[in-house]
Amino acid sequence: MKTNQLTAGKKKIGRNAPCPCGSGKKYKKCCLNKEQAPKAVPSSEGTFMTYGEVDALSTSQIADRLQEMGIPFSQEQFLLQVEEMFTAERIADHWWNQYPVQAEGRNKDFPWLAAWVLWERLAPGKNLPGERLMGLIREGAAKLQARDWRSACDIFLSAWEVLKKKCRNRSCTLDYLEKQFAGLFFVNNFIQDLGLALDNAAVRDPIYAQKRLQFYQEVLETFVHEDADMIHQLRRAVADSFGLLGDYARADEEFSRLAHDFPANPWTYIGWGDLYGFGPNATDPIRAQELYRKALELAEDPFDREAVLERLEDFS
Repeated sequence: MKTNQLTAGKKKIGRNAPCPCGSGKKYKKCCLNKEQAPKAVPSSEGTFMTYGEVDALSTSQIADRLQEMGIPFSQEQFLLQVEEMFTAERIADHWWNQYPVQAEGRNKDFPWLAAWVLWERLAPGKNLPGERLMGLIREGAAKLQARDWRSACDIFLSAWEVLKKKCRNRSCTLDYLEKQFAGLFFVNNFIQDLGLALDNAAVRDPIYAQKRLQFYQEVLETFVHEDADMIHQLRRAVADSFGLLGDYARADEEFSRLAHDFPANPWTYIGWGDLYGFGPNATDPIRAQELYRKALELAEDPFDREAVLERLEDFS
């Protein structure tokens, strides 16, 4: 998108209006800063302030301008807020609630954009604001759509490192994170997209099979309080990852534990059967059929039964 098109759009769309791209997000949280704005931007009234305009200022200039608006900026306090909060907008909201902020017109977004720019300049490298995290996830999604599985994995995994670090010293749930990043992206969708990218990259490159295993293990460690269905899916992915790496003994061990802990779930045996019956490392079709028949005994849902029968038909 060209800069002049972006600027022209801003004159017609309210910053809190739905974004015209159809994402369902507010314009200011979507295409307003979707592409990094250039450092030279129009300063006329009626246009919105951009990330690029604020980024063109020095750190001391930003701090002075915040001070003029009634926000007593302290780098020490700011870095504590960066550790506690997930987005620059949350920090800006805190400033608006804490201090008698004087900002009107196009200056209303300055505290938010200032917090975003200062976060990236002053905070440790892997602690990115949610606004930047959104950019990474979009970039990874574009690679995913193009079926560039390895690039999608690499970009998504860099975003996962940020999320993982933010959750390290607190009890995180998916619901909690969805609230923290509301209006930017859906954490559950991001995890599913990363899983899809790793699934496809892993069958093509053993390096990504190892990364797949590590990712699912880390998700399990991070989201220990999720519902049983999600825990089952994650553990099944861990077991399957050992198989992709050729460690069938460990894969059998993980699937056996899964069957013990979820005795009524047919997808344990479906995944176990897939390990031996399909894919690049399939080694034992007879064992696969035995496991599928066990899954069929447990399957009550029509979708589950159909999934098993389709697999059995492939051996007939």
